[in-house]
Amino acid sequence: MDDSYAERIKENYSKMHTDILIETKIKGGLTDAAAQLLEEELARRNINKTHINEYVESDSANFKPEDFPEGIKLGNLASTGSRYLAQIVDQIIGVCLLVAFIFLFVGVETSGAIGIIAYAAYILFNDSMPNGQSLGKKLFSIRVVNKESGKSCSIPESFMRNITTVIPFLAVIDAVMIFGVKKQRLGDKIANTLVINA
Repeated sequence: MDDSYAERIKENYSKMHTDILIETKIKGGLTDAAAQLLEEELARRNINKTHINEYVESDSANFKPEDFPEGIKLGNLASTGSRYLAQIVDQIIGVCLLVAFIFLFVGVETSGAIGIIAYAAYILFNDSMPNGQSLGKKLFSIRVVNKESGKSCSIPESFMRNITTVIPFLAVIDAVMIFGVKKQRLGDKIANTLVINA
């Protein structure tokens, strides 16, 4: 980090409200240099671990560390953009499977139903693939984990979190809820999952 950039960060930190600085520290995701400058600013204000713990336990805090699995912080959550792009890729793959199965069973009376089942199976269970990564999520280096254990998304969790994406009305709610603090859409809340950077 060059000196002028460090000075800009110092200046920004000096203008921030202490609560915001504490939130920034708790969220994590900073470079080592930025984290060190943040620590220096907190020390300059005589903010220690006791003050931080008091803030976390207060009604002012937007979230609690226990809201996340051990080793995962708010800064580890996947960006909204990468999640939307991964979802688009997975939908394209699902549609390709639908079309492929229809052609594969062409002439069979139930070829359309078989294609729909193939599409639904991929969409519903894709997050239970290795490391909690559908093909779209693997492409964008994000993964689905259990909110409490931090383990990769299981088959039942994948089904529960994705059932909302195949129901149009719920899919709209999902698209809005992803902008929350913990970026949990309705499906994530039902399945108790989070989407993080891989």
